Amino acid sequence: MRRGAARSVPKTARGSQSEERGSSWIGLALNLAGLVLAPILLLALIAGGVGYFRLLQGPVPLQFLVSQVERGINAEIGALRSSIDTVVVMLTEAGGVEFRLVGLRILEPGGAVALSA
Repeated sequence: MRRGAARSVPKTARGSQSEERGSSWIGLALNLAGLVLAPILLLALIAGGVGYFRLLQGPVPLQFLVSQVERGINAEIGALRSSIDTVVVMLTEAGGVEFRLVGLRILEPGGAVALSA
């Protein structure tokens, strides 16, 4: 082959322009998905690790859930009314996550305690 001469590549090895465009769109979509999803996945893993480490220290109170849990219980028990001191999330001995209702009381319509746990 002469110096400076362009090598010819058979047409079958080059592929058509439409195939090249299609694969470039796929590659662009995968790159974009990687750029968007990788930081989100990394932050989720860090948040999960921090949350798990905090649960290893002991129960975590979730006071903001009290009113929603009370509303859910009250919707199911009819004329009775529920009262909860706090909601906590903790690790079980087996390593699972458990939600507990602390100071749960079921009250009769007159206000007398029907059940407490």
